[in-house]
Amino acid sequence: MVSFNYTIAQFPEDVASATEDDLDYRLFLGDVGLEAEGVKFDASWGWIPVLNFATMVLLALRELAEGDGATADVELTESDDAFHFLRHRDAVEISTSFADGRASVPYGDFASAVISLARRVFDEVATRYPSLLANPVFVQRLELLASFRETA
Repeated sequence: MVSFNYTIAQFPEDVASATEDDLDYRLFLGDVGLEAEGVKFDASWGWIPVLNFATMVLLALRELAEGDGATADVELTESDDAFHFLRHRDAVEISTSFADGRASVPYGDFASAVISLARRVFDEVATRYPSLLANPVFVQRLELLASFRETA
């Protein structure tokens, strides 16, 4: 079993003209975490850009799709900490620089959890801020998510 969790603690007033830097560094700050095989990797710090994290985990999934031996790191914005992912055949080994423990989960379960996280985050911010659907940076992220739906 693997699942990502998040909480957005800070919602901005207006995002209609949000730039890529705004979306990656300044907006939708909160906590992120991952639980796999009973091991919890939580970054409950209140300042992680959650939308950016969801995007970076999708990009990590793309790297891991290359197969056995593929690796991907998801650095937490404005931090030296990161999630580390290593593909071993049909499994993904998970570790972080900020929490003890390692976990190994089936690749398919990991991929489903990543896509679910991105869908939940993108849907939440788009529902709260429909103007984001006209923002070219946000639209690119929706297209990235859609590319996984087509291949999943």
